[in-house]
Amino acid sequence: NNVRLNIKQTDYEANTVHVAVRFGSGDLVAPVEQPGLSRLAAATFIQGGLVAHSKDEIDTLMAGKTVGASFMVEEDAFLLSGSTNPDDLDKQLSLLAAYLTAPGYREEAIRLARDSFEEMYVQIEHTMEGALRNEVARFLASGDPRFGFPAKEDLMQRTLPEVAAWLELPLRESYLEISVVGDIEPDMVKSAVARTFGALPERAAEKPALAEARVVAFPEGVEAKTFSYPSEISRAAALVYWPTDDIWDIAQTRRLGLLSEIFSDRLRVKVREAIGEAYSPYAVHRPSETFDDYGLFYSVVVTSPEVLTEINEAVVEISRSIVEEGVTEDEFDRALKPMLNSLNEWVRNNRYWLSRVLLRSQEKPAVLDWARSMRDDYANITVEELNAVAQQYLKPTAALRVQVVPETGSTSAAMVDED
Repeated sequence: NNVRLNIKQTDYEANTVHVAVRFGSGDLVAPVEQPGLSRLAAATFIQGGLVAHSKDEIDTLMAGKTVGASFMVEEDAFLLSGSTNPDDLDKQLSLLAAYLTAPGYREEAIRLARDSFEEMYVQIEHTMEGALRNEVARFLASGDPRFGFPAKEDLMQRTLPEVAAWLELPLRESYLEISVVGDIEPDMVKSAVARTFGALPERAAEKPALAEARVVAFPEGVEAKTFSYPSEISRAAALVYWPTDDIWDIAQTRRLGLLSEIFSDRLRVKVREAIGEAYSPYAVHRPSETFDDYGLFYSVVVTSPEVLTEINEAVVEISRSIVEEGVTEDEFDRALKPMLNSLNEWVRNNRYWLSRVLLRSQEKPAVLDWARSMRDDYANITVEELNAVAQQYLKPTAALRVQVVPETGSTSAAMVDED
C-alpha cells in the first residue's frame, strides 16, 4: 500500500522503542488564506482525541501501557510520534494509526489551545526572544508570512473544521514513512506494522515537488535593521547575518558548521576581553532542508543596548579577519577535535538516528549517505577548505546587522543601569 518502513535496531536505551510517522507536506501546503492554521492543528490534533474516544478516555484505556502520541506540523511534513517498549509496540502503532484514520477534533482541544495562545503572545510581544522568533525571523525571509507567528487575531479566528478540512487528504492518502528505532527485533517491527499501517488503503508513492512553495529569499539592499519590544529591562541583542545556502551540498554544510565553531571562539574572546561583556556569544550556521538555496550564518550577542553598535562592528571585523587572513591551524584543531568527539556520541543516540537519519530516508535517501560519510568527512576537513567557504560567504560587505532593543517608558535603559 506504499507505506514505507525504516528500522534500526540498537542497544542504546534498554527496553525503549521510538516510533515516528512522517507524512504529507506540512507547512508547505498550509493555506495562505487561513494564517495560523498549522499552529492550531499542532496544538489541537492530539488533544482532540479520536472519533471513538476523548483524550481522557484514551489515557484511561492506555493506563499501565508505555504508549504516547504527539503531533507536529513541520516545514515540509506532518509528524506523529511516540515512545514505547517492545511489549507495547502493537498498542503504540495502533494508537498512531487511529490518529491517522479517525481523529476526533473535539472542541475542548481548541479551548485549551486558545488559552495557551494567550500566554504565547504575551511572550512574543513582550520579550526579546519573542521579537527574534517573530519579527526578525520574518524579516530574514523578506517578509514571508510562513516565518514568525501569525497575527494573534488571525490565529484566534481559526477553527477545528478548518483544521479537519486541511488535514483530510494528507491523513488519508499522502506519502508516508514509518521509522522505528531502538531495542527491538526487526521482524517483530515488520509484523506489527503490517498489522496496523500495512492494513491502510493505498497511499501516494511519492511526494509532490512543490517547487514554488520552496522559494524564500534573504532581504536584499539592507545593511542594518533595528527591532524593539516593550520592556523596562535593559536587555538587548546584537546579531549579524550572512546568507548562505541550503543543506544539500553536505560537504559545504559541514565546513560552514565547523567554521561557525571557530567564529564563536573568536567572538567570545573579542566580546569578553576587548569589549568587556560577560554574556555567552555564539555563531551558528542554519542551512535549510526545505527551502531551496536558503541558509543563514549568524552571530548572537545578548548584552546591554549601549554597546550594540560596537559589538555588531566587532563581529563584522571578525568576518573580515577570517576572510582576509584565514583560520589558523591552532583554532582549527581546537574546533575540530571536540566536533569529532561529539560525533561519537551522536551515533550512539536513538534520537539522532530517528530524527536526523531514518525519519525521511526513503524520501531523501541522501541522508543515509550523510550518516555513513559523516565522521570521515569531518576528519578530512582542511584549513584551506574552511578559508574557501569563509571567502565565499562571510564577506563583510554581505553582513546584515540586526539589533533588538527594549522600548522603555519614561525611564531609559541607561538610567536604569546607572541606578
